[in-house]
Amino acid sequence: ANHEIRSIPFTERQKAIVYGTLLGDGYLRPTTQNTETCSYALSLCHGEKQLAYLHWKFHELENFVITKDFRVSNRDFRGNAPTYAFNTISHPFLSEAHAICYSKNGRKDITAQWLKKLSPLAIAVWYLDDGSLNKRYHTIVLCTNSFSREGQLLAIEYFRDHYGIHAVLEPRRNGQTVIRINASESRKFMDIIAPHVPSCMSYKLW
Repeated sequence: ANHEIRSIPFTERQKAIVYGTLLGDGYLRPTTQNTETCSYALSLCHGEKQLAYLHWKFHELENFVITKDFRVSNRDFRGNAPTYAFNTISHPFLSEAHAICYSKNGRKDITAQWLKKLSPLAIAVWYLDDGSLNKRYHTIVLCTNSFSREGQLLAIEYFRDHYGIHAVLEPRRNGQTVIRINASESRKFMDIIAPHVPSCMSYKLW
């Protein structure tokens, strides 16, 4: 059955969700130890507060998910416990995505090639996964501190060139940086993503 499912292509919408969530909480899990012949499955995990959002992702990718029940863990994940998770089957598209989103050292990093794959839906998923909104000041932060400085600067360039949004690098602890979109620019960002945000996550809009 898995073999048949692997021959079904991901839709453009599903690809956008994958490229967006890989910028955020999603990760690609190798299915074997051998990296030469390895295939990848998409693994998604959220805490209780975002359980409805995980259900939305599940519903969007359901035709590539065999085990329909979420795995529940009381281990802490990003300050959340319990957490809920599911993964897709391995698929040729996910191997393609791995080649774009992961560098040789096995870590995710932002590249020009990855940014080219982004659509407003992908950006919305990225923000819902890893963005935060200061409702008082209307500033937006994308937690990009796991990516290289070069990758973050490419993303800033992308927002400017594609959407006319001027974002900045904001220093954080340990010499890390995140991407901040100031109040004067954040309305533009919200207008791009709002049509793609599921109702369960509308609290992240203004």
